Amino acid sequence: MVQINPISKGQNVYDSPQLRRVETFVAELSLVEQLWLMEWLAQHIREAAITTSRAKYDVLAEMANDSDIQRETREINSEFLAAEADGLDQYQ
Repeated sequence: MVQINPISKGQNVYDSPQLRRVETFVAELSLVEQLWLMEWLAQHIREAAITTSRAKYDVLAEMANDSDIQRETREINSEFLAAEADGLDQYQ
């Protein structure tokens, strides 16, 4: 488990050997290299977030196109038709 504490100047605050190695490596880079690395990390994180988000939508689209789920949705809707006729939605 990685535990990150508030950053204190001059202290290694990570409880992870991997992060300590990365911190040491980054400290050895020039400022230009560090900036390039930050830009690369930001792009990588954005792409990972987009991929994850798209995967979720793909799963939802697949479910929406599933005939069994469509049938179940129609059955649920028909069961609630009587409740919808009570007019309560007019008071929201």
